[in-house]
Amino acid sequence: EVEESTAELLALEMKRREAKQEAEAKAKKEAARYRLELAKQRAQAEKQKEQRSIYEVQRDMRRRVLAKQMKEMKKAFNKEWKEKEDEMVAASIQSATEYFFDKTNAIEIQVRFERLKKEFYASPLDNKE
Repeated sequence: EVEESTAELLALEMKRREAKQEAEAKAKKEAARYRLELAKQRAQAEKQKEQRSIYEVQRDMRRRVLAKQMKEMKKAFNKEWKEKEDEMVAASIQSATEYFFDKTNAIEIQVRFERLKKEFYASPLDNKE
């Protein structure tokens, strides 16, 4: 009976040790899994941070390129507009000069001049409307 009790105690002790070892192995496995998951999360966060940095650099580069293009377009537009403005002024002067010195328009110019002169010297009381 003593041997039976001793064998039973040894068996219980072995089961307890095995359970303890299994619990320790399970805890180690769980800790390793947790560390692995944490490492994955850190790597993912680092990758996202790097991706954001890349996007910011690309965005800044695009902005610089667009600003340069806009500056060049503005410069070209101003140049074209200046040329067009000079052409329009020259054409207007040419047209006015031709109109003024054309003998067929002399009477019309004289009539307009007389009308303006009359309106200029007219009394403000005459224009009550």
